[in-house]
Amino acid sequence: MRFLLAASLALFGIVSVTAPAGAAGTEERIRLLETQLQQMQQELQNLRKEADREREEAKRAQEATKKAQQEQERKTDVVAEAIDTLKSSLTIPEEMKLEGKYGLAPAAAKVYGRERGLSIGGYGEVVFRVPTSEKVQTAGGVTVDQARTDMQRLILYTGYKFNDWIVFNSELEFEHGATDPTITQGSGGEVEVEFAYIDFFLRDYVNVRSGLVLAPMGIINEVHEPVAFFGVDRPLVDQTIIPSTWREVGGGLFGEPFPGFEYRLYAYDGFNAVGFRPAGLRGGRQKGSRALANDWAFIGRADYEPTEGLLVGTSVYSGNSGQGQTIESESGEGVAIPGTLTTIWEAHGQYRWRGLEARGEVAMAWLGDSKQLTEALRELGEIGSSDTIASEMLGMYVEVGYDVLQWVLEDTEQQFLPFFRYEYNNTQLRTPSGEDFQPNDFFEDRIWTIGVNYKPIPQVVLKADYRDWNPVTGEKADTVDFGLGFVF
Repeated sequence: MRFLLAASLALFGIVSVTAPAGAAGTEERIRLLETQLQQMQQELQNLRKEADREREEAKRAQEATKKAQQEQERKTDVVAEAIDTLKSSLTIPEEMKLEGKYGLAPAAAKVYGRERGLSIGGYGEVVFRVPTSEKVQTAGGVTVDQARTDMQRLILYTGYKFNDWIVFNSELEFEHGATDPTITQGSGGEVEVEFAYIDFFLRDYVNVRSGLVLAPMGIINEVHEPVAFFGVDRPLVDQTIIPSTWREVGGGLFGEPFPGFEYRLYAYDGFNAVGFRPAGLRGGRQKGSRALANDWAFIGRADYEPTEGLLVGTSVYSGNSGQGQTIESESGEGVAIPGTLTTIWEAHGQYRWRGLEARGEVAMAWLGDSKQLTEALRELGEIGSSDTIASEMLGMYVEVGYDVLQWVLEDTEQQFLPFFRYEYNNTQLRTPSGEDFQPNDFFEDRIWTIGVNYKPIPQVVLKADYRDWNPVTGEKADTVDFGLGFVF
């Protein structure tokens, strides 16, 4: 509009100066016309600048609007992605690299991989066991006299990382499918806290762990997830002499002073010797349940990995197990439980190279006051009149497996591992002197196991094996075992 107005004024001015007039006024009119033209040119120039400025402001406004739209779209995409991630996290587990940490199995160590907050994991085992004869034996504390299935255990790991240096971790276990007795089994399963502790991270070489803590002995006790070992059952030495899963209330130090070397030093409430049996130490565990703490024990472990794939280590446990008890017998007399110094030593090694996996372990236990303990337990009716608690126990195994699937399928995460295991276990290696304390050779076993582990993915394993039992005296049923295991 301003441009049209200026053009109209200019036309009016031209018409005005071109009207007839005298010669004397011609120069004045020309001068006036030039002045008017200059003013009009200046006005037109100003109008052009203003028009350019308005166009630039409009352009900036459009760009700002476009940027605002893009930012809104970006925020919308971020929110949508966050919602998708949340939905996925509730239904699809995060990818888990199967690596243990700080002495724990892979799923149990998940909390250490989080930046902050809650971590959930777990594992489970289902077993189908078929004895090959009518001979009777016990496996995992259950009599094997006919085919049985068992939801052996279901585990829930929960952890919480408060910050960079304080971490809580726990394991809750459900055993044998039901806590109530069933028609086929007089005693029900159990619900137990396997561990529950807090770590305080101070330095790489020294940290603190306290609570209900796993005993750092052997290969299996800390790393007992089904994908981590061959065969349906854990080796016998890790049930009788190192009574997996073994944990007590206490704590201590752990760390890695230099790459490849790790240690753990703990103090616990000790065993309760009233639970010791000719078959081993398993019944002496107190499991952190109203445990007697008059006697404490100390345990230390060291592991060294000199090269990738090779691990060697050893551990020692020592402490009294009598717990200062005097127990009333059926006759009404008080029976004193002797101090029973209990010492366990073990050494272990593992080797992995390409498809090869090999591991071995040897463990020995020494019990002081075994004669007095035997007499006390006989008087209390805890063991039979001819049963004896040994003063020395010995167990060991070696096993080797090989992944043959790597030669059939390239670039696959699947594994097919045939394996072989030999076990020797003797919980009556040496007994107190005297005719009344003879060893029972029924508890001296040689076990040959052949089987296969198939892993369609690293977190799931299908197992099958045949176990050939050979006690020195008596007979025990060989078994064909099938298992399903998983971790998450």
